Amino acid sequence: MRINVTGAALATLLVFCTGFKASAQGTLLKEARYEVNLAVGIVPGALVSSNEFPNSTVRHNHDLYYFYEPYYSTGMFPEVSMDANIILKKWLKVGGKLGYYTLWGDLIDPKTHRTIGKKEFSDFSLAGQVRFTFYEKPPFSVYAGIAAGATYRHGNDQGHSMSKLLPAYEVLPLGYQISYKSVYGIIECAFGSMVLAGRFGIGYRFLRNAIFREDVLICLYSTFQD
Repeated sequence: MRINVTGAALATLLVFCTGFKASAQGTLLKEARYEVNLAVGIVPGALVSSNEFPNSTVRHNHDLYYFYEPYYSTGMFPEVSMDANIILKKWLKVGGKLGYYTLWGDLIDPKTHRTIGKKEFSDFSLAGQVRFTFYEKPPFSVYAGIAAGATYRHGNDQGHSMSKLLPAYEVLPLGYQISYKSVYGIIECAFGSMVLAGRFGIGYRFLRNAIFREDVLICLYSTFQD
């Protein structure tokens, strides 16, 4: 008796997928969808919210001593973040976020206007997040959220190595998604230790149920069946 190897393999795949789907009944994975986002933040949060750059030009400090004390002239590489979310409900998402940015500052002598020191560091952030969608009418959706986690800061301060572990947080009062099929654009207004002001990016949404299309599997099984 000849055995149709392709048909047998697809039949095995069908049984496996059917069993896996049945085991997922009653769980969140049955209805969940996933999304992955890549975004760029305009201003890293530590540029103005930390004490790494006292008397920096960003702070617009107009006290009298500002004109006599050394100050920092700062620069930045914008925050880049990637996050992944599980869509548990139409209005609720949970997930995680990775963030990275680099800041640097030249310490300036106000009398000579010369650089007398330099500080540079990078922040790597890892945080969990929750997002709430309060309006959705394709292709638009509006949401808010919060995130909390930890930041590892590593760099150089006036020739000395620096390394810190700091809390990370973010409040997202307003965010927009503009979708075209599974791809969407992102516009967010956020503030916290990771980013301040705006964030822009792109995302992709994966449909979990598409993996278990029974009609497709049955059709393949019938095609290769002896």
